[in-house]
Amino acid sequence: MVEIPQQELISVSDLKVDQQNPNRMTDRQRKSLAESITRYGFIVPIITNKDLLIADGEQRWEVAKGLGMTQVPVIRLLVEDVDRRLLRQVLNKLRGEHELLLDAQEFDRIISMGHEDDLKQLLDLSDTSIKNYLLKIENPNLAAIMTNHQLQLSLLPFRPITPVGENIYYVSEHLEAHEKRRDAVSIYGEDDPFQTLKSKSWFFWKKDKREFSLREYARVQDFPDNFKFVGTYDSIKTQIGNAVDVKMAEYVAKTISQTRAVSLFSGAGGMDLGFINAGHDVVLSTDWDVYCAYTHRANFPNIPFVLKDIKNVTQEDIIEVTKEDIQLVFGGPPCQGFSTSGLRFKDDPRNSLYREFLRIVSLLKAKYFVMENVMGILSFKNQIKEDMINEGYIVKTTILKGEEIGIRQKRHRVFFIGKRCS
Repeated sequence: MVEIPQQELISVSDLKVDQQNPNRMTDRQRKSLAESITRYGFIVPIITNKDLLIADGEQRWEVAKGLGMTQVPVIRLLVEDVDRRLLRQVLNKLRGEHELLLDAQEFDRIISMGHEDDLKQLLDLSDTSIKNYLLKIENPNLAAIMTNHQLQLSLLPFRPITPVGENIYYVSEHLEAHEKRRDAVSIYGEDDPFQTLKSKSWFFWKKDKREFSLREYARVQDFPDNFKFVGTYDSIKTQIGNAVDVKMAEYVAKTISQTRAVSLFSGAGGMDLGFINAGHDVVLSTDWDVYCAYTHRANFPNIPFVLKDIKNVTQEDIIEVTKEDIQLVFGGPPCQGFSTSGLRFKDDPRNSLYREFLRIVSLLKAKYFVMENVMGILSFKNQIKEDMINEGYIVKTTILKGEEIGIRQKRHRVFFIGKRCS
């Protein structure tokens, strides 16, 4: 492992860059970094080669220049070329050997600057917790017996973090947007009811200012804890936010006699799971999203999955797999086109997906169908019901409100339930 020299203060004007850094900051990120440096000073040193060419920290250097700083802390590696492997070694060593102790020293420095109240507010720490951190300066081994919660906080001095998986944590910046985006950012007490979760929603716990973990987001949608999600962080959050609440789906499914069913626009499988829990035999699911396909396979390994754009799904695709008659088709076509803002219903191309749902229902001559969607679809209810009646169905429209059917989420959704005319 590489030896790391001591930090030294170097003139800002003496540092050099190669102008090849592809990772540029957004204006918001630049402003946030400038505020942090102004308030607390440099927390992470800049790393350079022996000629002071920056290997890590170019953006911090640029912000420091903009703030009029004359010197910055630098770790100067006595080599000509700092390749990515060497840089990774240095960063890992800094994190592994010095992070906990350095954080305690940062706390001490911030407190000595008269910002103890700010520190407590930012981390929601008690006087006792602060003292425990400062003890590490005299006894670094104390870190070994810290609780997991304290350890998580010590890894991030200024912002709460959220576990994503084993030893992986997510830092959310969205809490800062609460005042500007009250429709998207919500803060909850332990027993508060949840507002509607969407793919672009951010939920935080009031107690520790922490964003919900992916598992906690999944619980909002009533997915059981043994339900598996596959994908990137953002794709999993989208799968959860776009899903039909499992218990809401089950509530609707119980109003229909148990059937052999096909799921369209299956997504993560919330509606599938609800109908299965109600006793229906789901024999095929479809979606165009590959991450949804992975998630589906992880949870429903015995249910075939057609990975296709709904516009390209044929009767043969379904019958070839199911072999027998299908009695029920259910699903929730993407809902953006049913918003009351923007294009009119008949002009919005996204509504072709709703028509594709009806196309499959008609092809399979299903006895029943269930179509879920957002409340905005009610503005077009008459046109939609007319289309469904023209396909030979008697149609009932049901509005479900989560708080009225025993779930914690105030999720309001419309269900079109159709029965084929005899």
